[in-house]
Amino acid sequence: MSAKTRSWDTAENLARAERGRLDPEKIEKRKIAGQKEARKGSAITVEDALREWVASTKRRSQSSLPKGTGTTPAKYPVGRLKTA
Repeated sequence: MSAKTRSWDTAENLARAERGRLDPEKIEKRKIAGQKEARKGSAITVEDALREWVASTKRRSQSSLPKGTGTTPAKYPVGRLKTA
């Protein structure tokens, strides 16, 4: 296999990198490290999950209100509830 370089040092570095890329032990280490990273990225704390849930319930409740009423539906304005 040709290194396509005239520099001995560059050729040695390329050869070392190629040997490392094909080494079964290093392949397994990279595979394990990738799995750990994938698990770390999918982990979520209880605080974050609760924050996301509260935000989604607020969005859902606000989207179900009539337009232009803010947070209180016009049908039931605060302080003017009918009593039986």
